[in-house]
Amino acid sequence: MPFVHLHVHSSNSLKDGIQRADKIGDVVKSRGMTACALSDHGTLSGVLEFAKGCQKAGVKPIIGNETYLSFGPATEKTHEDWGNNGHFLCLAKNETGYKNLLKLNTYAFSDGFHRFPRIDIETFSKHCDGLIVTSTCLSSHMATFFKANRLDLAEEWFLKIRDIVGRDNFFAEVQVNNVDLQKQFNDQLIIPLSKKHNVPLVLTADAHQSDQDQWKLRGLVQCIGWHMSYLDSKYPIQDYNAWLYDTDFALELCRQWNIPEEAVHNTGYVADMVDSSYFFSSIKNPPIKFDHMSNEEAFYELERLAFEGLRSRLNLSDTDPIPPAYKKQLKFEIDLIDDSSYNSYFLMVADYIKIAKDNDIPVGPGRGSSGGSLLAWALGLTGKHMDPIANGFYFSRFLNPGRVKVSLDFCGELDE
Repeated sequence: MPFVHLHVHSSNSLKDGIQRADKIGDVVKSRGMTACALSDHGTLSGVLEFAKGCQKAGVKPIIGNETYLSFGPATEKTHEDWGNNGHFLCLAKNETGYKNLLKLNTYAFSDGFHRFPRIDIETFSKHCDGLIVTSTCLSSHMATFFKANRLDLAEEWFLKIRDIVGRDNFFAEVQVNNVDLQKQFNDQLIIPLSKKHNVPLVLTADAHQSDQDQWKLRGLVQCIGWHMSYLDSKYPIQDYNAWLYDTDFALELCRQWNIPEEAVHNTGYVADMVDSSYFFSSIKNPPIKFDHMSNEEAFYELERLAFEGLRSRLNLSDTDPIPPAYKKQLKFEIDLIDDSSYNSYFLMVADYIKIAKDNDIPVGPGRGSSGGSLLAWALGLTGKHMDPIANGFYFSRFLNPGRVKVSLDFCGELDE
């Protein structure tokens, strides 16, 4: 069975991964593989472009996250005895798993963030349905215990995770990365536990780059993240085999380090477990009131709101005539927006700006060319003082064929 990369990082693993998420599918396809995972550090920000790239290349996308798992409750913002966190590789097996990844990632940023977006075992156990998990890398909990010569705690953790996710959804991860400690970790802990508890092995590359010869570049990028010179690098800059290698290379690595070849073949078994057909159908727009309007209905709704808003901004009553220059310009803009199929876009922006203002969230007056739009001003998207007619702003800078964007600022610091 062909090798499948289950542990892969894109440039969304900031200052660590150096490959574009949308190009990963093309690379693995060119090397004879039909599936691949994305598991960025603590973020799901690259999954859409990754999935689109895989779909275009004819590769099954496996959505994952190498999340940060706290050694204690993630809500405790202290350094625990074992450190701040450990890496924890999770892969979505189906739509349920994907939705749980979203829940875990939200929790990691909203509640568990402490230097990194973190989850904890208790939270994970509540949202683990549909997830496949591995024992992960040298930055995992198991590796932390191994380095401290606490093999008992490592085995306890191994069995605890297996029992939480279920025997069929847990795999023992080995790597061949030219690090002596990794070989010891494989030989003395992971492979023995795999045999003892009948947990299948999987080989991963922990791929942060597309090609083998990019290891120097990746090392320099890491140094930037560490604020270090390459001469004082946190880790040696060397070839860690952290690239999207093919099946033959994977088998050769197993031979070099005396790893059972099942570790290669089992990656294909994991890929077969994954049903990724859910992904694009599960991405939906927010449930806003105009979500199911036809373009014609959206046009009339936009026109109504725009003229109501214009009267309000000009302090006109329902019977007061709208000044001809304003009426002509607003009608021109609405018609052009309609021709450009941006009716729903403006309704959506107006909707979330209204939500922000209704909840006392400060909103900026607008930036750049959006100040030239009378429609934006009438809808309340730009500041009261930014009347484009009175100030002589040009709408043509805002909308040209194929270009429209409303740039706004939201306050990031609010009183509780």
